[in-house]
Amino acid sequence: MFKQALTNLPLADCDASEFFSNINADAYEGDETFRATLRMLLYSRTQQGESINVKVLTDSKSVRYVEGLDIQVENDSLVIKNPLSRETLYVVVMKGYSDKSFQQIEDSAKGLFYDYHFHAKVSLYLSQSKCKASVYINESERRTVVLVRNMTQVAWHKMQSSVYRLIPWLFTSPLTEAENELLKSLTIKDSGRYLELIAAFAKTFNYHEDKVSRLLNGFGLKHERQRLENYNHERSQNQDKFESLQREIAACIAKEQDLQISIMGVETLLEQGDGSGLTDYFIYNKSLHLQEVGNDNLTFMVTTYLDYFDQNVFDRFLANPNSYFYTKTNGLARDEESFKNLLLALYGDESSIRVRVCAEFELSLSGTLRPVQSSARTVNFPHWLPHPHIDGASCLGSNAVPINRLMMERKYLEAIEQAVSATKNINFADSAIAPRLIQAIRTGTQKFLELPNGDVVTPGMAVKWLNPKEGDD
Repeated sequence: MFKQALTNLPLADCDASEFFSNINADAYEGDETFRATLRMLLYSRTQQGESINVKVLTDSKSVRYVEGLDIQVENDSLVIKNPLSRETLYVVVMKGYSDKSFQQIEDSAKGLFYDYHFHAKVSLYLSQSKCKASVYINESERRTVVLVRNMTQVAWHKMQSSVYRLIPWLFTSPLTEAENELLKSLTIKDSGRYLELIAAFAKTFNYHEDKVSRLLNGFGLKHERQRLENYNHERSQNQDKFESLQREIAACIAKEQDLQISIMGVETLLEQGDGSGLTDYFIYNKSLHLQEVGNDNLTFMVTTYLDYFDQNVFDRFLANPNSYFYTKTNGLARDEESFKNLLLALYGDESSIRVRVCAEFELSLSGTLRPVQSSARTVNFPHWLPHPHIDGASCLGSNAVPINRLMMERKYLEAIEQAVSATKNINFADSAIAPRLIQAIRTGTQKFLELPNGDVVTPGMAVKWLNPKEGDD
């Protein structure tokens, strides 16, 4: 057993520690042999996920108390200060303790490590080098605790020569000839042979090449991986948009008819090129009813269907029994279920009845197009419900901004089209306006609901149409 501390070993430096990251050992008073020994012995013995760590805990009687030790001595009794790790060999070095004190420490250890196996042979073997040792092994937890009094470099190297007994869970197969030779080299006075074996084993590895290969592995493909991740993310977003668009298809089909009419008017204007486009537009668009023309302004009525709305908002209010949809009033419906069925027929996924609405607008050549609130002309359209938002509050909602812009650009046809679009829209989330529509559907006596066959009926008649049996009562 060589007495000097060995440092700067090829298997114990930083590059080796990166390579043998699962096999580690603390140095004792500068000596790094335990780390090198374990890495040569266990490189081919450890499996994926296995590891071993040798922790040296030095407890000196002259220093009270050493911070950070997992195992300490207090009043000549061994105390575990922190939970002990698995796959760890703890070497507890005790300095300055008398024989009597160490005996008391050993007695306390027997109770503390009651579920460990006390290895008498290894303890006796280590105690022959001017030191006293006690070895406790728990194979199920893969943990060993060695208590050492008066540790020396000789004892430190001797401990390594019996390491296969200290951590038996990693030595399940017999020692090879090379392993036996390494362990034997630890028991002779000259360290030359040990250093030769360690150096020869270290030469079989190229840490630099391994590090570079590991760090650059796949580096050239990082950009492609990022592109793939971006494409997958974009695809997921696109699928979400596709599902959302499916819900808008029905509205798009209805709008297609309106756009065809609009395109016809604009194309006629472009073909004639003589400023008569506005005239033709009013002639072709059956939703527009010219009422009055002045020197620099005109008024017109829009009749259309209240078809533009947010399906999700409607469904949420319909499913909530406490929403304004179900405010209890003396109305046409005999019960809430009949009224709910009517709402579904109007705005459900498979709607069959349409709401007819009207609104009056005034267009001025000065650059404005505004709704007329509480229009007196709505009486001339008895089968069209005055628009709750436009006629009731003189508000164009989100259509106001594009209408103002188009009027400033003197694009009158497009501005009128926006007015028609606003008349088609109802915002069920507007608690100040939407309840007016619900109230008209619940209690109204005006004929403004259009059945699939073209008949225009009152809400009460629509309920009976949906429930033929009730109509017979």
